[in-house]
Amino acid sequence: MVHILIKILDLGGFYTLILENEDDEMISVATIRVHREQIAELPLVGTSIKFQRQGMCHLLIDDLEKLLASLGVEKLLLPAAHQVKKFWENIGFQVMEKELIEEYVILNFQETTLYAKMII
Repeated sequence: MVHILIKILDLGGFYTLILENEDDEMISVATIRVHREQIAELPLVGTSIKFQRQGMCHLLIDDLEKLLASLGVEKLLLPAAHQVKKFWENIGFQVMEKELIEEYVILNFQETTLYAKMII
C-alpha cells in the first residue's frame, strides 16, 4: 500500500519585487513571503539574460534586505540550486542546519539546498 503525505501550504502573503530600469524594462524579479515569526522566504528570483552578471540581482537583494529590516524581519530563507550556491554564499547566505529546516513551512524544491541570512 502506498501512503501519500500532502502538506498544505498557506500561499497567502506572497509579494513580487521588480527591479526596472528607466525604460520600464524588467531587469530582475523576486517572489517573497513574510511570515509572522520575523522570517521571510525568497523561493524564486531571476534576472533577465540581458542583465545577468552585472550585479542586478545583488542590487535587488540589497534593497529587499533593507525593506525586510524595516518590517522587523530577522532572517531570510531561500532554496538554491547547487550551480548558484557560490553567488548566495558571496552575499552572506549560509546553508541551514537540517534540524532547523523542519521548523519552517516554506516552499522548497527538489535538488536545492536551503540557505539563510540574518537581516537584523
